[in-house]
Amino acid sequence: MVKLTPVNIGDTLARFRVGRPGSKTRIKGGDSHEYLSVEEAAQRVEPPVTRQAVHQWIKRGVNGTKLEAFRVGRAYLVSYANLEAFCKATNKKLRT
Repeated sequence: MVKLTPVNIGDTLARFRVGRPGSKTRIKGGDSHEYLSVEEAAQRVEPPVTRQAVHQWIKRGVNGTKLEAFRVGRAYLVSYANLEAFCKATNKKLRT
């Protein structure tokens, strides 16, 4: 018999604050990381790109370099550090 544990997805999403600009969450090591939604990541690149472009960077990449992201439910979250590394590798500029 399989025992299922109920999980409240609302609590999980609230922890990451999906869709809120400048959201931060605490990781076990004590470091705070800034996580961006796909739309926020698209606006941080100079010139701004579409969210579809960011989805393609995550799934297919650019010249063999993929943007590292993870999924929470149906939404992708991108850490600012990963976006910065991707832009550096693909010669794209970030808005400060």
